[in-house]
Amino acid sequence: MDPSAGTVAAFYYAAVREFDVPTKDCLTAPAQDEKFTHGGLDRHVYAYAVGLIDVLGVKAGYKVALWLGNDVESIVLQYACALVGATAVTLDPALPWEAVLRTVGEQGVHALVVPGRVGAESRTQQLTEHFAPELAYFATQSGTEPLRSKRFRSLKYLVSTAGEVPAGVLRMRDVPVYGNSEWRG
Repeated sequence: MDPSAGTVAAFYYAAVREFDVPTKDCLTAPAQDEKFTHGGLDRHVYAYAVGLIDVLGVKAGYKVALWLGNDVESIVLQYACALVGATAVTLDPALPWEAVLRTVGEQGVHALVVPGRVGAESRTQQLTEHFAPELAYFATQSGTEPLRSKRFRSLKYLVSTAGEVPAGVLRMRDVPVYGNSEWRG
């Protein structure tokens, strides 16, 4: 197996095939009560990779900011970004909003993914505060058109792991377009 041939995700998929481990456990997240085999992780990663392309319009070279904790969603999206050829910009969940907004602007982020809650904070509700002009414009549009921001020209999508989200914010569980890849929320 040649580690220099392709992306991290391509190397991972080649290793899974070469060592025939699709039914063996590869990821356990006890705090989320989640457990994946290599085959299960493969299905989730592929579903989200297709969703990144088809739902969020992500292309190779685009940046997707993940303001998530050490959880299954973060892992799946990091691999999905690698499979698409996009860059996963991982943000410490303890960062204040100001630092996140600065990173979104400086890095030219195409999509920002946030958790529904962190402790007592509703990050999804805070999206409406920090992205009020973008979401107000979105609310006047029909369909699922990308955001149009004067502050963040590259930012097109806000995604939350929460179950209920304000208009203009996509739910994480609505991103995959292939297979069964639902999480609670």
